[in-house]
Amino acid sequence: MGCCNNVFFNTNNAICCNTTIVPIPSSSANYNYQCCGNSNNGYDQSKEICDYTTGLVYPKPNYTSCQNQYNQVCNGKVLGPLQQCCNGIVLNTPIVWTTYGDVDHLGVGAICCQNGGIIQDPIKERCCNSGVIPVDNQYEFCCNDTIYDSRFNGCCNGNVVPQGSYCCGDQVYNSLNQQCCDNTVISSGPNLGCCAPNIYF
Repeated sequence: MGCCNNVFFNTNNAICCNTTIVPIPSSSANYNYQCCGNSNNGYDQSKEICDYTTGLVYPKPNYTSCQNQYNQVCNGKVLGPLQQCCNGIVLNTPIVWTTYGDVDHLGVGAICCQNGGIIQDPIKERCCNSGVIPVDNQYEFCCNDTIYDSRFNGCCNGNVVPQGSYCCGDQVYNSLNQQCCDNTVISSGPNLGCCAPNIYF
């Protein structure tokens, strides 16, 4: 037995959703039936999708996708395979093929920027702090709002640095003659090492 808004109910055939007793359909297993967010609606996780922001329940699409395995809802629309939600707008997600970490090909699609912008061409645009910024090639990236070519430079704490330089806490160091030890830049050499936070000779 359970109690829902001061009313007893049988937990074998009902659940309590936001002070409302919701019967579990005979076609659903008890362990699959859950409340949809803070609403009075119940849903079968194996057959339906819950939009937790609105409390509305939608039928689960008849597809299986490792790219979208959790089946999300975007502004009342169920996302399909290779789709994403960007501020209430459904976008097709680009397909990326990589070789040793380098992008060889980027399929047709769009990328959602956290600042609310939308990248229509991931090869020619980047998400930067102030919004979407155009770039000349696939090697250019943002460092805060500065565009840099990753073949020649890097980004450290929002600053463009020469290639071969790395971040160490809030400092920049050259890996050819320096090393980072517990966020401290120290000289590197054959007899000098780091076992953070200690430097040993």
